[in-house]
Amino acid sequence: MLGLAAQAGLSVLDVPAHALPASLEELTQAAQAPGLVLAAHTWTHPNLAALHGAEFEEELLRPLTWLHQRFDRVMPWIAYPYGLTSPEGEAAVERAGYEAGFLVAGGWLPEGGWPRLRIPRLNIPAGLSEAGFIVRIAGLMGA
Repeated sequence: MLGLAAQAGLSVLDVPAHALPASLEELTQAAQAPGLVLAAHTWTHPNLAALHGAEFEEELLRPLTWLHQRFDRVMPWIAYPYGLTSPEGEAAVERAGYEAGFLVAGGWLPEGGWPRLRIPRLNIPAGLSEAGFIVRIAGLMGA
């Protein structure tokens, strides 16, 4: 994220706080919260639906390895960047050892569930007000 900001001619001070990645220290502190577990989101945030073959390996293996080396509570789950994947991406996710994959759309889980590598999740955008959050989870607004 910081590299993209620099390429765009922005300094770190110009990047909103919610768009900055957490430092290892911040992540370590947050990971101590009771009930919190960590999971992966790929290494460089590519659109997995656009990757092929060997391109998946580092994107999927590196973050899971990194998390397991540093934290005790890690789930073999992935939140797909942009919520996008493909049949090839899902096969690569499974080969990399992930047990679940989360889209960025799809709303609530229907009765009977979804395939474990295509689980819907409710998108909560940065900066959403408390009232907006309540409306979103009440189902009055699309996911």
